[in-house]
Amino acid sequence: MEYLLPHLLDTSAQRCPDRPAVRFLGREWYYGELATRSNQLARALRQAGVRRGDRVGLWLHKSPESVQAVYGIMKCGGVYVPLDPMAPVRRAAYIAQDCGLEVLVTDAAHAEQLAALREAGAPVRAVVCLEESAPVRTGGKGEILTAEEVRRQPSAAIDAPTIESDLAYILYTSGSTGTPKGVMIAHRTCLTFVNWAFHKFQLRAGDRATSMAPFHFDLSTFDLYATAKAGGTVVLVPEKLAALPVKLADLWQEERITVTYMVPSRLSLLVQYGRLETHDLSGLRLMLFAGEVFPVKYLRRLVHAIPHATYYNLYGPTETNVCTYHRVRPQDVAEDGPPSLPIGRVCENTEVFALDDEQRLITTPGIEGELWVRGPTVAQGYWGDPARTAASFRQNPLHNRYSDPTYRTGDLVKLAEDGVNYLFLGRRDHMVKSRGYRIELGEIESVLYRDPEVKEAAVVAVPDDLVGIGCTRSWSLRMGHRERGASWRPSVSSICRLTWCQSAFTWYRNCPEPPRARQIAPHWCAGCSRAGARDRWQTVMCRGKNGGRRRGVSKEGIRPWHCKHRSNVSSWKRCWAAVGITSSRRSRWSGWEAYWILWGCCG
Repeated sequence: MEYLLPHLLDTSAQRCPDRPAVRFLGREWYYGELATRSNQLARALRQAGVRRGDRVGLWLHKSPESVQAVYGIMKCGGVYVPLDPMAPVRRAAYIAQDCGLEVLVTDAAHAEQLAALREAGAPVRAVVCLEESAPVRTGGKGEILTAEEVRRQPSAAIDAPTIESDLAYILYTSGSTGTPKGVMIAHRTCLTFVNWAFHKFQLRAGDRATSMAPFHFDLSTFDLYATAKAGGTVVLVPEKLAALPVKLADLWQEERITVTYMVPSRLSLLVQYGRLETHDLSGLRLMLFAGEVFPVKYLRRLVHAIPHATYYNLYGPTETNVCTYHRVRPQDVAEDGPPSLPIGRVCENTEVFALDDEQRLITTPGIEGELWVRGPTVAQGYWGDPARTAASFRQNPLHNRYSDPTYRTGDLVKLAEDGVNYLFLGRRDHMVKSRGYRIELGEIESVLYRDPEVKEAAVVAVPDDLVGIGCTRSWSLRMGHRERGASWRPSVSSICRLTWCQSAFTWYRNCPEPPRARQIAPHWCAGCSRAGARDRWQTVMCRGKNGGRRRGVSKEGIRPWHCKHRSNVSSWKRCWAAVGITSSRRSRWSGWEAYWILWGCCG
């Protein structure tokens, strides 16, 4: 009976030991070999003192050894905690300290950073390096196990007293600073999703699935475990290759990929620059995407380029994995189709519902509410953070007859006219998504304020046509001297991941006050009427005090400078009306500062 995630590997290893399980840059491990190597690692970890429930860090780049590490940690009863191999050491150290990572599985490149990791507060006492014949320099502290020592371990499985309600892994959400949240996932929680995906998408032994998402993303659980359940082959995509559209299309062709699952921003880049029409992708039968909104115009081009594939839009935060899904229909990508895809209907064995501001159940189409999720895929909370857990994982507000944890997503939705599918509208807070990463704008501001020369800071989400609505641009601050900007920015990069701070910085003598006075208007610009206008939106940073001028600001206050009708006064006044600002309110608003986000305006 398969009630733990490693059982999926062992079952396929017994059924088809000589079938390829993992491929990576020409290397290939079979199911029997992967099962043996993971057993050996489990024994080595047990010798290093890992017991049931102990957290073990995973700090290495994608490779067959990284898959071995995932299964080996769980087989000895441990809980694997993936650390972003591209993130700054300070972030990795925070996670290690937060969940008490005393044992770390790594490669030679990251082993050389262990001294810095320990200096930053990580309590690592033992290191397992899985890179064959690689010298390991760890700063001279702690126990070191090499790949050769792991290979000398017996190959038989060990007996671990793990049960399905024990934790399998902790995924730290990609919060933008050094205080991310560790989402706890039990074996049963992930297996519920894996079993649903296996049956819903009819995965089979002949499938060859890409592994695009890094292991600290929940998308990776489909790649690893649903593929293993089917006895298929997972093709690991190197981090650097994932950012090169043509190379990625080449890999799809050379590896004869049949199933792929990735964030829409990657697919948008493939459509734009991957030259898909020059590749033979006849074997690609299933394309899944999740993590952010997929602009319909790029999805339309993708469907046209690969018309034989079946497309699904999957929705769900890390705390629930996938909870709704939508199969893309021809009318969804028609030229006169809807402006965005629905997030779809609820997955089997899961319940979702929307509540209004008064906590009343919404059953009428078209009414906005916050989405809640209940069922076996709901996570076990946030590691070591009971306050955040209590705030997001609530007792089911529809009854109090028994304990029924329900996750409050913070996403605003409404029922479609069919009364079955949900439409995503936005967020209740200031969180945005970029390339699948969850980014808290306020947290980036807190990082900016750490610099002693920063007087004021503000961070505003600025959209990008290719990477979605979460591309972040920062405005800040009064520095001591404008020339210091070049030397100041790396101090932010040492805390924030590069993909979160690569947008433009603008320097002001005084930042608009108050820096967090954002007003979000989920409407589109009435002045823009051309097709596809609703697919795009822009951010206006404004300072209307005393008629002062800034980019996007007129004497009357906020002006949609990015609208193609900006020279037409009557058109941008219609933009005012679209977000509910009348002439009488404009003069009152011009006396203080705010940030408005207008959806749908043309560039």
